[in-house]
Amino acid sequence: QSSVPLGPLVGVDIGVNTLVAATDGNTAVLVSGREAKAIVQYRNQSNAELRSRIDRCKHGSKRRKRLMRARYRMSDRCARKLKDVLHKATRAVANAFPGSPVVVGKPFNGASRKMGRVQAQQVSSASNGRLIAQLAYKMEGAEQVNEAYSSQTCPGCGCRHKCRRVYQCSECGIIAPRDVVGMTNIRRLRVPDSPMPHKLV
Repeated sequence: QSSVPLGPLVGVDIGVNTLVAATDGNTAVLVSGREAKAIVQYRNQSNAELRSRIDRCKHGSKRRKRLMRARYRMSDRCARKLKDVLHKATRAVANAFPGSPVVVGKPFNGASRKMGRVQAQQVSSASNGRLIAQLAYKMEGAEQVNEAYSSQTCPGCGCRHKCRRVYQCSECGIIAPRDVVGMTNIRRLRVPDSPMPHKLV
């Protein structure tokens, strides 16, 4: 019985503004994180407001119980919406690269400690673990690797620069979206000569 050949290895970078960035060295898929971030921000703001109102209520009162039920409903509704967003994001990657294994940067929980409160909240709520699990299930497995400096290292000359959304290398002149740089460097941890993608989906 012959086995089905695997597709090319796909490098995946998981983030906040771009939820998932993936490439096989030829094609790049970028999935916006705007919807997921909006859900997380709404959930956190609503939860804080409801908790404040609950704390001002008398224990055992009808109003307190009503607010607690509203809080549970809100949390459940946001969880279902976020689950749907994560499913659609990983399905887009699986459809673009059918039958391919994945190498993905480990969730950067440690990095959130160096950020401001709002950014750290977004990073810690990015559901990285669930994204990786879904990629592993929908594709041919997912290997986690250390993604340190993947978005700061130039894929052309190897020097490091801190950039915002667009990466600009002052040494060799490469200009590319930072997410494209990150996923290319993650893939290069397993495929050293991996080129930068030239086709964006």
